Amino acid sequence: MGSKTSVMKNTSSFSDFFSLALSWEDKSKYGSHVSGQLARFIISRLYPRSYKYLSSRKIDCSPQKISTLNNVVLSERSSKIYKRTIADSKFWHIDAQKVKPTGLGIKIENSNATSFFDFSSTSLATINRWLSDRNPDFNFPEIEFLFSKISGAVKKWGFRRDAIKLKSQTHMPTFIGHACMTWFDGTYRLWTDPYFFPKSMKYPKFHQPLSPLDFPDAKHIVLISHSHSDHFHLSSLLRLPQDTCFIIPDCKRETPISIDMAFRLRQLGFIKITKLKWWQQISCGEFSITAAPFIGEQPLSSGKKSDLKDFNIGNVYCITHKKKRFLLMADSASDTRRHCLSLAHEIRSRMGPIDYLLGNRINWRLFPVQYLTSPIPQFLCYVPNHCLNVLQEPVMTPDDLSTIASIVEAKFIVPYAMGGAKWHADAAIGLDYFESNRSFPKGHPLSFDLQRSSIQQQLLENWNPLVLRPGQFIDSSGRVKWIKGHSSF
Repeated sequence: MGSKTSVMKNTSSFSDFFSLALSWEDKSKYGSHVSGQLARFIISRLYPRSYKYLSSRKIDCSPQKISTLNNVVLSERSSKIYKRTIADSKFWHIDAQKVKPTGLGIKIENSNATSFFDFSSTSLATINRWLSDRNPDFNFPEIEFLFSKISGAVKKWGFRRDAIKLKSQTHMPTFIGHACMTWFDGTYRLWTDPYFFPKSMKYPKFHQPLSPLDFPDAKHIVLISHSHSDHFHLSSLLRLPQDTCFIIPDCKRETPISIDMAFRLRQLGFIKITKLKWWQQISCGEFSITAAPFIGEQPLSSGKKSDLKDFNIGNVYCITHKKKRFLLMADSASDTRRHCLSLAHEIRSRMGPIDYLLGNRINWRLFPVQYLTSPIPQFLCYVPNHCLNVLQEPVMTPDDLSTIASIVEAKFIVPYAMGGAKWHADAAIGLDYFESNRSFPKGHPLSFDLQRSSIQQQLLENWNPLVLRPGQFIDSSGRVKWIKGHSSF
């Protein structure tokens, strides 16, 4: 990189070919979920032997092996450091102000070309304006270096963003991937749980990850269901302009299992934030949005209630647009407070029949100690000793999804929050729907065949399931179509 500063024209048209990674300074006593320091503390200091055992062996859910491993957990829970930690209120009540973003790493996929912006010298707002196409004339040599590396290759490759003609089609609900859907009402672009992957020449030109740059709409609204990183992905949110309106769950404070989303958004420069409590309703343009209880994906889905009162705070959303109702369940299921079928009855009573039910139907079952090798190891700290042998189902079962559809009188079931494309499988957050059985090894919780599984056959008999791939939308007749310039072939 040279020291000369120059002004580049329209470099942001390639900014979604870069991957982004926030860096954090975490001075909280035990670390926070948002920085990853809390997870590292838990597996290295509180449960080091249990974690080593799990990470060095294949998944084995036999009661005998789990019972043996639980004895190790109990032994570690009797240690001085464990007792001292869980007795400290600073472990359970994280001081959010002691955790702050310090910089942003920008990298070209499959390349050693990287750059890092220190927020003490480079305004995060300035970087955000470039990423969201609000400041195309960007005068930082670090970006010029990366742009020079990617622009020529992309042009030679033949990628043209204007070849993807989205404007006329994306009034209809369009699947971006995982739990991210988007709608457009002519004024507002509505997103759910944005998780944007960088474009890459390793994927076909006609099937690339979509980003806000592909939807040049003036006003953006974002719904966040809960604060797990595949639903509240902070680096992805930097691709949205800072005047974006966020609608989030009403989280009072930061805990090991719930991030203070409003505070974190403000740290990134977003100020238009609305906390929506359960059963509150808000209108934005042609969209009517109602928040319903987020039940499930808690440390305990069954068994006796823990004495701890913290929960993974979240919202289920019902979106009404053009007289169609969409119920987005995200990762909600059942927990010790309530069963998901009870919630479905209340939603039907309050909201009326649902047109499209979107739900995660992965049959994920595990014993609590297995949280240690998941993205949420802190969940184990909430499980009392007498529940260690109780098999948990943090997310909805296929049968639950089918029954909920009956209760809310859904016309269509749309399985989602399970990845969708190769870039999701590469990141190990879900399935590649085109190679669904090849994305994970046999025995992995996600290793089921999307097309031929028993639940798919069951849905075919009773419903009209809509399996969306990233880049597909639902037309006014309930048919799945590809947006122009985008396909699997």
